[in-house]
Amino acid sequence: MGGQVEVRCRCGQVRGVVTDPSPRTVNRMVCYCCDCQAYAHQIGRADLLNHRGGSDSIQIASAVLRFTKGQDQIEGLRLTPKGLWEARTS
Repeated sequence: MGGQVEVRCRCGQVRGVVTDPSPRTVNRMVCYCCDCQAYAHQIGRADLLNHRGGSDSIQIASAVLRFTKGQDQIEGLRLTPKGLWEARTS
């Protein structure tokens, strides 16, 4: 494939560049696990789930992704047996 692809969130606060995307570094999937469904509900976006409850995801290898704006805006959520755990990246 080669080249660069710009990526951003819906509001534009976070932006990045994927360099030389290829099937080895970028993967599209639909996940039906309970964690992905719970995550969509947690962020108030259950509308993103398909009619079977699947969430459409793009996985990008960290080696080819570089954030150019808004890295301080990125947060992570992890579902644990004891509930939701939130971590900021900054």
